Amino acid sequence: MTRWKTIAAKSNLNLATHLTSNSLVFVDVSAAFDTGLDSKQPALRSIYEMTSAELTGQQEGASMMVILDDISSLEWTGVSLLDLIRFIRALRSLCLKSNASLIIRHHVVTPTEPDDLLRQLLQICTYHMDVQPLSSGRSGAVSGEIALHAGPSVDDPDFPLIPRSAAVQYRLTDTGAVFFGRGTGGGVL
Repeated sequence: MTRWKTIAAKSNLNLATHLTSNSLVFVDVSAAFDTGLDSKQPALRSIYEMTSAELTGQQEGASMMVILDDISSLEWTGVSLLDLIRFIRALRSLCLKSNASLIIRHHVVTPTEPDDLLRQLLQICTYHMDVQPLSSGRSGAVSGEIALHAGPSVDDPDFPLIPRSAAVQYRLTDTGAVFFGRGTGGGVL
């Protein structure tokens, strides 16, 4: 939670206020894995049940969002690919029933070779945001590029997509991120 508070503070957002008013609920998945169980599946079931309880406890018509921050770490800690895929599909179904948005963050270790988990995520996603470092190498003025692609379930996107060839560049600063088109940021030739 400390990391999220730091990120929010850079955007002048006080998470403590939102936590107190229950407009933000933080479900700590690490607590589900601290039970010492050999199988990781009960931990995923526990996370699903906690999330389900939070979603069903919200007011009717309230805007809800579920953020699964870094699903890669679950895979790296030994959760089987099959269990993760089942969990993701169940979580997606729960979010669809609750009319909640679902954001899943996944780290790709080898960008040229997508792993099996990423392939599964791409099959069920509505949109896929691709955040990568500059292909030309490190730059002091540009931290990386962002592209937005439609998933297989999108026939007519609600907003313009950003192909990799026209990716938006960004620079990370002490106070947040600055976004700009290619070649238009300060210090970029």
